[in-house]
Amino acid sequence: MERLWQLCLSSRYRLPLFPTDVSQRRAVRCLARVTAGRLVLFGLVHEHGHPVVFCSDESLGLLKRSVRVSLRRVAAQPIEKVWAEPVRGRSHVLALLRYALQQPIRHGVLEHPALWSGSCFVDLVGARYLPELELRLAEALPGVRQSELYELVGLPPRRIAPAGDDLIRELGARRLLEAVAAALAVDPSLRGQSPRNVAARTLVVQVGRRIGFSWTEIQRVLPVSHAALFRLAAAPPPEAVMERAVRLRLGLEDQVQKAGSGTESRLVRSGPGALFVPDEQPRAVTASFETQESRLVRSSDGDRELRDPGVSPRPAIPRCRDPGVYEQPRGGDRELRDPGVSTRPLIRR
Repeated sequence: MERLWQLCLSSRYRLPLFPTDVSQRRAVRCLARVTAGRLVLFGLVHEHGHPVVFCSDESLGLLKRSVRVSLRRVAAQPIEKVWAEPVRGRSHVLALLRYALQQPIRHGVLEHPALWSGSCFVDLVGARYLPELELRLAEALPGVRQSELYELVGLPPRRIAPAGDDLIRELGARRLLEAVAAALAVDPSLRGQSPRNVAARTLVVQVGRRIGFSWTEIQRVLPVSHAALFRLAAAPPPEAVMERAVRLRLGLEDQVQKAGSGTESRLVRSGPGALFVPDEQPRAVTASFETQESRLVRSSDGDRELRDPGVSPRPAIPRCRDPGVYEQPRGGDRELRDPGVSTRPLIRR
């Protein structure tokens, strides 16, 4: 019997796993393929990620190994062992949804959370099309409305309208190409003969010509020969859902731009515990990747305490791989020194 699980994947020493927008798109495609219809929601940032999946207890171990093997092919750093925890109740799912959609804000990413490639927001609102990706959020969280998703990323709670021809014409051919690459989760260069890249080039040419871009304007942003442009223009059109995703992406970008300082002010006014900070911390979301920054200090009465409560639910003892060392102070108690400090180690983990 299937039930909900929260997975966590992270890099060693918090080094970036997916440092670029292109690597995040590749990671999302890999995650969609390996989860094969089990995915509910996900959030990936530079050094870690949190997918939520439906899976039976018997298949969980195989799924964790498959996720790790698949993603390490596109990751810039080794991936730690993937761990899982059961999701308990609707409030837990809501907390995980908030956490996934607001991860860019929590980690200081400058890009708007609605446009972050590692977020499932664009998939939930139809602004990205991956045929292998099927998010089962409605099954895990019945009754959730799209307006709630917009509010979680700081946008007005109304449905985004697809961009019309006039808006695309005003934005230009370069923005059209970038929107096509984002909506199909491909490299903006659009090079290669994969079906996804061919469909992206075809969309740029056919949509661009339909709304009035000249051949020169299109060739300026899509460096292919004249003969290739004519072949793409005469090719069978890609699926209608692809063009709709592109128009929704442009509409979403336009909405974010219009929000501008208004969205920014909402971020400032929200403060701790309001719009962008969930009122319930998802269980185990601050896991092994945060324990490495925790430090134990010794209080006056001799009890150990965390210098920053809430950073990690686990004791902040460095793992065997960490280069931290213990030094014996005068009082006889052991204290944790920062890695790299030149000192005589008494115990080396």
